[in-house]
Amino acid sequence: MMDMLMRPDLLAASVLMAGASLTSRDADAAGADPAMTRVVQAGAISWRQLYNFLPGTAEQAILHGGLHQPGQYFVLIRWHRG
Repeated sequence: MMDMLMRPDLLAASVLMAGASLTSRDADAAGADPAMTRVVQAGAISWRQLYNFLPGTAEQAILHGGLHQPGQYFVLIRWHRG
């Protein structure tokens, strides 16, 4: 790092290269794969009380997997005002 501070030409070259790589072309994004996408309507989500919070303050909905099971899980948490 100290060598780079002593060599401003190296610092300028690295900044120019970084700028050139950012403007070279747009990135291509992959589309959403319908076989890998699951859509759940808001009314179909089953909410339940979140742990030992007071009733009406916080709820959770487990959308995939489980909290006490091995592997990935996906949980939504909904906080209420107050």
